[in-house]
Amino acid sequence: MNSSGFGKSVIVLLLIILCISSLMLVWALVSIPRQAEQRFGAPSENLSKLDQMWYGGQLLWYEEDLLTPVANATDVKEFEVRAGASANEVGLQLEKAGVIRNADAFRLFLIYAGLDTGLQA
Repeated sequence: MNSSGFGKSVIVLLLIILCISSLMLVWALVSIPRQAEQRFGAPSENLSKLDQMWYGGQLLWYEEDLLTPVANATDVKEFEVRAGASANEVGLQLEKAGVIRNADAFRLFLIYAGLDTGLQA
């Protein structure tokens, strides 16, 4: 194969890779938000499509932390939230108390669901 034929082969290969990458991106843009909505409910109306994909993807990554009950979930735990605590602070306290598995996942869910600004201590 001469250098001209090799160059054409490389271009064709790059075009194929570009097409496959584009298809994967379209699949992600459609599939991730749909899967997240099926597992975690409807996203906040304030999230853009890109944000829905971003937060939905992160929720799917943390799915086990969010949906698997903490051991001894039937135990009653007393929990006090200080007035004015942020959603992030509440999440960290809940994780430390063993009520939730992952404070970051909790915070991401609150943002996804539009509850991050409405949580009031």
